[in-house]
Amino acid sequence: MDSKVVFIILLILPSTTRGCFRIPIQKHGHHNAIGLKPSFDVPEATVTVVAAQTVVLPCSINDLGDFQVIWQRRKNNEDRSLTVNGRRITDDTRMSVDRPFKKEWNLSIRNVRMSDEGVYLCSVNTDPVTSKMIKLTVNYAPRLQGTVSQVIVSEGNTLRLICNATGSPTPRVTWYRISDTNFGHDEKIKYTAEGEVLVIHNATRYCQDIYECVADNGVGPQASHQTKVIVHYAPRVHLPNKWISQSVGKMTILECEISANPLAGSYWLKEVEEIGSSKKKYDVQMYDTGDSEKVLSLTIHSVQKEDFGEYTCVSENTLGHDAKSMILEEYVDPALLKTTTTTTTTTTEAIEANMIPDGHSRKLITSKPQADSPPGKSPQDPDYNRISVESRVVKSSAASIHIGIAVKYCQIGFQIVTVISYVMHAGYS
Repeated sequence: MDSKVVFIILLILPSTTRGCFRIPIQKHGHHNAIGLKPSFDVPEATVTVVAAQTVVLPCSINDLGDFQVIWQRRKNNEDRSLTVNGRRITDDTRMSVDRPFKKEWNLSIRNVRMSDEGVYLCSVNTDPVTSKMIKLTVNYAPRLQGTVSQVIVSEGNTLRLICNATGSPTPRVTWYRISDTNFGHDEKIKYTAEGEVLVIHNATRYCQDIYECVADNGVGPQASHQTKVIVHYAPRVHLPNKWISQSVGKMTILECEISANPLAGSYWLKEVEEIGSSKKKYDVQMYDTGDSEKVLSLTIHSVQKEDFGEYTCVSENTLGHDAKSMILEEYVDPALLKTTTTTTTTTTEAIEANMIPDGHSRKLITSKPQADSPPGKSPQDPDYNRISVESRVVKSSAASIHIGIAVKYCQIGFQIVTVISYVMHAGYS
């Protein structure tokens, strides 16, 4: 029985390790006819692409001969091979070698991801290995991270709104303030300064609004987010009328305007006793007149002698309290006070009448004539005018128009934003 011997000859070539693939070093490769070594058109290049598109990394080699071309990805100081001589050896099926011409060995990557960004090498297995380095930059549209829909700040504190925007290239962040208008649409105000942090210094109630940050880098759609800023502040009470006259047996309505956030407790006092709706002669109601603005009304259905006196409107919350007092006094018909002598006839000054709308079952009541300011008070007294928007109607013999100007400050960053509101009131004598 003949025996056969099989000899296995192993040819071991010098090699250089590149990640998971060993590039065989070809010391005596065949050059071209004139003996030139392989060379690249340029030693390195930078390529920029938008995410989700297809990118081609260029590699043009002159005088390759029978040397091999290897594409590699450099990551964490390690070179990992992707293709060898046009054959893909990576599991990533998005990659392939594109050869429109003989000397072109371009690497094509479809549906580019942000993770594809980095350094790629087009290498030839000469001794030593020669490579062309291509840096791939992946641009992508802005994204916002860590956003909040609502923040609450107490009046007087500093608030920072953060718009954490990512993207490539780095996005520019612009801020807007969106305010409701009296015309049924929103008003959008752009702040000139740019940056990821909007600082509201010494926040006031006038800073309460919706703030929007918009990130844009010219790649894809903009990213935006809106944050509602709520400012908590102590109550302020304002009395439209500080003196009211009414006849015995008639109904009258006392009103006070309250601005507070949050609104915890509001009530009326007669002297020092709290008034509630449990007594049939009283009716206490509260209704909205705007954002964080309320009106607390006290209806006295049949005024009696004991009802005349001082009434106090009180409002309080966790940040503080405020109170304002007014006087209800008996109304006497001027005709009953007429006196006649043989030489002169003297009449009292006509009592000014204030007409109250019928929307809440109001009737015509009269108010006592008053000077420009109550006794003991002046327009400079902070207790005299606690509300920013307020007009004081001065008695006159003809219809008059009075304009109240409220200057509202909301300091944003290093910029003071001033809003001037004009409120018109008509008074008739």
